[in-house]
Amino acid sequence: AVVPMMIGIAAVSGRIRQISLMIVTLIMAGIFLPAIRGWGWNGGFLSSVGFVDVGGAALLHVAGGAIALIGALTTGLKPPDEGDPVAPSAAGAALGSLLLWIGLLAVFAGLAGTASSAFLHDRGGK
Repeated sequence: AVVPMMIGIAAVSGRIRQISLMIVTLIMAGIFLPAIRGWGWNGGFLSSVGFVDVGGAALLHVAGGAIALIGALTTGLKPPDEGDPVAPSAAGAALGSLLLWIGLLAVFAGLAGTASSAFLHDRGGK
């Protein structure tokens, strides 16, 4: 439950009051995330149709992205910070996205043997 909440908190950081953030975090961690977890793990409906979630990466990150998107859409633009010496830039965002993408490729390449083994084992393979 930590990963989706951190993604969501980062998206609305500085846009809402702290008490509101705590209330939303408790609601998401107590209601929303347990329901999402039940979809793919422990015989949920996604696992019954062949969905294989390696280490919870898909469900947790999709849930975090949904929380972040809903939070960003409902709170609007972040107010400008007077003390921020570095303005956001498209080049910095592109570089950060590229580095994240390369890191995720490395993680998924390392998990490829695990994923294929789990996939084959569920279907009677070796």
